[in-house]
Amino acid sequence: MEKFKQLLFSENGIKIVNMLFFLAFLAHNLVFLVVAYLVWILFLAFCIKKAASRTSRIIYGCFIAFAVVMVVLNVVPVLLGL
Repeated sequence: MEKFKQLLFSENGIKIVNMLFFLAFLAHNLVFLVVAYLVWILFLAFCIKKAASRTSRIIYGCFIAFAVVMVVLNVVPVLLGL
């Protein structure tokens, strides 16, 4: 887990996030999509911790809120059987 954390929070972290979204697009699989959003949330949380300005933290927080909404909108219909 520690190695994954170091890899995600390195300079290649956004490349990993982008790859997961690309796989979700190609596979049309809900699991890939949810995992991509969750990894993106982790990456953005790290960016908030490292951000120098308050404006950057607010923008990253808005992206996290968007990702959470997208996860909920994709998972809830599956759980309710719609």
